[in-house]
Amino acid sequence: MKTKPIQQTVHFPVSAAEFWKFWFDGKSHAQALGASVTISEKVGANYRSWGDYISGKTLHLEKPRLLVQTWRASDWAEGEGPSILILEITDKGRGCEVSMTHAGFPPAKRASLDKGWRDYYWKPLSAFFRKPPR
Repeated sequence: MKTKPIQQTVHFPVSAAEFWKFWFDGKSHAQALGASVTISEKVGANYRSWGDYISGKTLHLEKPRLLVQTWRASDWAEGEGPSILILEITDKGRGCEVSMTHAGFPPAKRASLDKGWRDYYWKPLSAFFRKPPR
């Protein structure tokens, strides 16, 4: 059974280049989420987020505007996934717009993933980017 992809668009008060740099900086990424992140700006590199809950591999990069990664949660049943995550990053006004497409996940996970992206990624990242520099 094919599941409709999740598509979300968010705006951040940083440039596309700054968002890109953030995404591949495990320390800043972890600080924003409040959870561990291991990531590398290299095609073929594995990554982990939220401890070992989320894992995947970077498949394609077009700096600073497009990244494609596999994505899998540790609570998915054997044989489920990986899914595909696509982030398209565009400079817009005084910041950037991130258009996310998440496809190929288990159908029963759609509602929790849709809410999870909003609550556990976009909200913390918005707060992180709005903090004054130290």
